Amino acid sequence: MAEQARPLWQGAMGPLSMAMGGLGLVLYWVWPLGLILAAVGLLAGLAGLATLYAVGGRPLRQAVVGTLVSAAALLVNLWIPQILGGFFARS
Repeated sequence: MAEQARPLWQGAMGPLSMAMGGLGLVLYWVWPLGLILAAVGLLAGLAGLATLYAVGGRPLRQAVVGTLVSAAALLVNLWIPQILGGFFARS
């Protein structure tokens, strides 16, 4: 049987999403940068999941983990300023 052609970037979306989500989580205190990194990681993870679901592929776990890490980083970046308030609240 012939194997379907896969996009070249298919295998890169999972690790990219994990890296962007991790950086977004680590850099939550740099307000716009952490949020942007987490959002890019979430979009990369969702694109990887959609591609892997449509075409099929091996690094599905990486895309799932990257999407979850990026979603957690996005929530942390949005909730930390409201939770801490006071001195850390952005104006």
